Amino acid sequence: MGQANPNTPITQAGNVLVIKKSHLYTFFGFLCLFLVALFFAYKYYQLKNTDQVKVSASNQTIPTSIHQPSLALPETAQWKNYSRTGFSFKYPSNLDLRETKSGHVSLSLYGPSQKKDTEPYDGLYLTFGHPLKLKNSSLDDYTDQQLKLLLETGELVDKKKKIKINGFDAYSFSVQGLGLHRYIYVKSTDGRLVMTITDSTHDPGHQGFSKTVDLIMSTFVLNNQSNASVSTYTNQDFAFQIEYPSNWFSATALHDKNLFLLNPESQPHPDSGEIFEPIEIMATDQVESEAEFIKSWTQVGYKVGIINKINSSPFTTVYQLDKTGPSPGPDHFLVMATSLQKYGVVKIVVHDLDLITQAYDILFSLSFL
Repeated sequence: MGQANPNTPITQAGNVLVIKKSHLYTFFGFLCLFLVALFFAYKYYQLKNTDQVKVSASNQTIPTSIHQPSLALPETAQWKNYSRTGFSFKYPSNLDLRETKSGHVSLSLYGPSQKKDTEPYDGLYLTFGHPLKLKNSSLDDYTDQQLKLLLETGELVDKKKKIKINGFDAYSFSVQGLGLHRYIYVKSTDGRLVMTITDSTHDPGHQGFSKTVDLIMSTFVLNNQSNASVSTYTNQDFAFQIEYPSNWFSATALHDKNLFLLNPESQPHPDSGEIFEPIEIMATDQVESEAEFIKSWTQVGYKVGIINKINSSPFTTVYQLDKTGPSPGPDHFLVMATSLQKYGVVKIVVHDLDLITQAYDILFSLSFL
């Protein structure tokens, strides 16, 4: 049997592997060098990564303050109260409230990025229509009719759903047109009145506008009828009647076809001294188209514009007339032309523009015999 080679590192004796000491020391030496190199490589990686984090952090802008909402939310008990025939609500004093020539009441507050004369996209915008008689239609059917009209020029975003507004039954949906608007149709407790509320509020800056709208709606009351006494004017020839404040002076002419109403606070014209009846109600069987009406008044020195169309029964168009020359007559007035049920038209002429709200109250008191 031959001798083993002393340079052979590994020999086998039975089932046991034998490694010489010199080679074992060499192995551990290389292992230590490898671990030391690995340690320094890791420390270098840590140092480099820390420097990158510091550079990244130095390029960031750290806010110095937290933006707080600009809209204060006081308790509703401290808010202003708005009330007129048919409804009431409360609102914060920092909102702008306006009664428009279309008979609506609007609340608004611009947000930080909102620009004037553009569609609403930042701010609180809430509009209350005038209470209408629901008549023989259900709230569900009435809402469907209004939705159909709005979809002629807009796109449905949120489907119609049944909701409650301060305990009153209501329906709502959202339509994208010139801006995104939420339409709410509220029914009075006795079921006689319906009212449209348009919510065009947008709050991209988290100013608290939506919460304020919810609080305003929590104070809304429909069918808050005025305690003021009213008188009734009946026109048998054209089969209609209207109501007006009983403390107003009234007179009829032309065989009861015209009613002149003069409120106690009427003042003469500052230049001519004339007193134009603040509100005149006339009925006629001469029906004019919009184009014919505008042409007839343009020919006598007035500029005519349509400021409202009430698409309910009866259908009403509201015109604004502004004098363009030295012709006789008031400088500015409104004409509310309403189609009668049988034939003809009843016109409510508003000479005193401070009485627009009262004129709409008279208009919506119109009923047929």
